[in-house]
Amino acid sequence: MKIIYITLFFFSFTCFSFAKKVKFAVDLTGQPISPNGVHITGDFQEIAGFPGGDWTSDGTPLTQEGTSSIYSIIIDLPAFRKYEYKFVNGDQFYEAEFIPIASRVGYDFNDNRWIYVDSTSTDTSFMGAIRFGENAPEGKKMIRLLVDMKNEGSSPEGVFVNANLPNWNENQSILYRFIDNIYEAIFFLDAGVFEYQFVNGRISPKIESVPNDCAVNHYRTINIVSDTVLSGVCFSSCAACNTTSTDHMSTYFEEMEISPNPAKDIIHCTFINHSAGTVELLNPVGQTITTYKSNGLNPLNIDASSLKSGIYFIRYKNEKNKVYQIKKVTLL
Repeated sequence: MKIIYITLFFFSFTCFSFAKKVKFAVDLTGQPISPNGVHITGDFQEIAGFPGGDWTSDGTPLTQEGTSSIYSIIIDLPAFRKYEYKFVNGDQFYEAEFIPIASRVGYDFNDNRWIYVDSTSTDTSFMGAIRFGENAPEGKKMIRLLVDMKNEGSSPEGVFVNANLPNWNENQSILYRFIDNIYEAIFFLDAGVFEYQFVNGRISPKIESVPNDCAVNHYRTINIVSDTVLSGVCFSSCAACNTTSTDHMSTYFEEMEISPNPAKDIIHCTFINHSAGTVELLNPVGQTITTYKSNGLNPLNIDASSLKSGIYFIRYKNEKNKVYQIKKVTLL
């Protein structure tokens, strides 16, 4: 299949004064819309001039698109930087969405969504209307790519990806580095075969040579049928670099499962990796109702028979007091 190379835009980490229009949109289909409106909160609110500063839950309202369940806003943001955000169905922070593991930043227990703005072109960058509390827009699948440049050495111009998509958004071609030498990006695609290569640099790019063991017609290939986080690989390799694990998303956060949800009287908690810790039941404003100690080996039952119907949260901490997981549960 023919690979369409992506035009790589001028790249500079110092040109923060260059602005780019970015459209954020959320799809609230199936959700009761708060009478207090729909908002977005993030680390860009202050620089974009919204009242209250960053992570203000009621300072950046979204506008309903016609009579649909989609709410959106277009914001001018400085380019060549990463932003984090969440959608809020209401105007209080506890009404913010709980983001699936695959879509989170995922490092240092960070559970925000993220986007990297790498273009100053005059069009509006738009990822699509992401379903509230889910990974992707309706009808799309999320794919998260990771590549480790440890053995290659990354170009100061950036690390990119070439793909076989005729409508590929040029502004999403660059990969972002959270830690060390690991570069990644999130894309929303139609189900089907996806072919791609990682590229090191812009002016004189080095396109990776994918080994035959993991290549189809010299390209990496995946058949996308569901939201997918790919295991990280070394540049020009089929496997992870020897001394670096890039498969962080497969082990991060998923320590506890709850059932049933919705629940009535009892909430069952099971611990995937059998890690001892503390489990807290929180009310909608984040106050602790009950605290339990778990050895991680046996299921833990939370008695919810005396609580009113509504939304509650269950927070799990390991023995080092780091939050591994927060889950939302509905009591009937």
